[in-house]
Amino acid sequence: MKLTSKLITLSLSLLLTLSIGSCGKKKEADASSYEAESKKTALAEQAAKTHESVKAEFVTSLEEMRDSLASIKDLDTAKSALPKLTGIGFKMKRIKTDMEKLGKPSPELKAKLDKLYGSETKEIMMSIGMTMRKLKDSNPEAYTMLEKIMKTILQ
Repeated sequence: MKLTSKLITLSLSLLLTLSIGSCGKKKEADASSYEAESKKTALAEQAAKTHESVKAEFVTSLEEMRDSLASIKDLDTAKSALPKLTGIGFKMKRIKTDMEKLGKPSPELKAKLDKLYGSETKEIMMSIGMTMRKLKDSNPEAYTMLEKIMKTILQ
């Protein structure tokens, strides 16, 4: 499911929680009902995930990482990029969990995914590596700061 839908669900959940605070048992019942509905929605979202959709989300995250790193020119821009890179890291950890839940793809599906995303993934990873090497040469202090985050993200 798209990030926008998740943000809307999270916002609605927070809004509902805040509006329930001062109301009686009916509100508690409404909260329980909403919580049950939220769990159903989360289960439905997970059930809708496929190896292909999760792989596509992974590639998109790599593109975001590549673009964020490409914008870094010095220590100040590296510091500015940290929140975005950290967010990408959390997203990639969730993607890893989704992949684990799906299990290994069949050999046929793996071949299809490699054909669809393999060269693009390699290209993006090479670009990320080159950007990090350039940053190491041009600004070692920024590189050192980012290297720690990148190791965490790419574990």
